[in-house]
This record gives sequence, structure tokens and C-alpha cells, in this order.
Amino acid sequence: MDLQQWLNFISTELHKGLGALFNPALPKATQETFKGLVGQRQDGLAPRPETGPLLMSDTFTMADGCLFIVAGCYPHIGFALSRRSTLAPCLERHEGKGSEPMVFETGEQQQAAGCRYKRTGTPPFCDGSHNTL
Repeated sequence: MDLQQWLNFISTELHKGLGALFNPALPKATQETFKGLVGQRQDGLAPRPETGPLLMSDTFTMADGCLFIVAGCYPHIGFALSRRSTLAPCLERHEGKGSEPMVFETGEQQQAAGCRYKRTGTPPFCDGSHNTL
């Protein structure tokens, strides 16, 4: 598959299927159905010796980053990686490097910008600290 095909697969077959699992009111039986469908789709992510350890080659691409972000949500929705060990090495390489999702609550409605540079003194909100890098 080329880059665009991988991005489409990750967004429509993996990410989209997990969205419902963030709803705490979703019945357990329905949760298990969604987990099973996404699990089946992940079987297509088995390592392919011809492409190396990443999705397309030995070079990290946008598709690998997207897959890492989607798979990083799994523990937060009770989706085990044990059967899907092809993703576990990716997550283990990045564990503890500040790439974990951050949960936060706001007490009031406000407009704010999230910091994607990880240089803020007020996580997860941007305080402009990246401007002095």
C-alpha cells in the first residue's frame, strides 16, 4: 500500500471504529463487538519482512505516526494489545517520552489552544513558550 492508502486504512478502519468506545454509556456487548471488528482489521498490520519494522519501510512515515497515536488510545478504552503484538513494540519504544494522551477538564467554557510543541509551562494549553526556541 502507498502512504495515502495507509492513512485511509488507519483513519477509517481503526480510528473510526474506536470512537464509540469512548462513550461510557455504550453497552458492554456493543463494546466487545467494536473491539472485535477493530481487532480483525488490525490483523492486516502483521509485520511484513519485505517492508521492515514500520508500515512502509525502515523509514518513519506519517502513517506510522498516525498508527502510534491511534494505538496509544487503546489502554484508555480497555482495548488490550496482547493479541495485537505487532503494535506493542511501537508503543514500547515511545513509552514515557511524553507522547501519552493527556486528560484534562475545564470548569467553564473557554477558548484555548493546545500545545503541540510540548514546551508549555501550562500543559496541555499553549502559553507561547515555543516562540523562544
